[in-house]
Amino acid sequence: MSTHGCEIVPPDAGKHRMTCMPLGRGSGQAMTNSDEAATCDFCRRGRVLKSTQKIGFYQWTEKGYLFCSATIPVGACDQCGMKSWDDASEDIIEEAVRRACTDQS
Repeated sequence: MSTHGCEIVPPDAGKHRMTCMPLGRGSGQAMTNSDEAATCDFCRRGRVLKSTQKIGFYQWTEKGYLFCSATIPVGACDQCGMKSWDDASEDIIEEAVRRACTDQS
């Protein structure tokens, strides 16, 4: 389940700036491909723990800069801290941007 909220950002915010910030915390659990925890692709030592995080980001659209937030699943390595998200997370982010554009119509 995702939570979306967006607001317009002033046009002078900068055309190419992209900011992503965690806005909340979730409980961690191991991401798995089957019954085995995934190994970190970056350090190759740690286990990837999955949590749900609320993120905020600016997105340039035909309507100007929009600030959006979405709750997405994020994986984080328990050894090196590397964070990543998958296609499902990307779909939620894209939907948040589409909603923001629709809301500004």
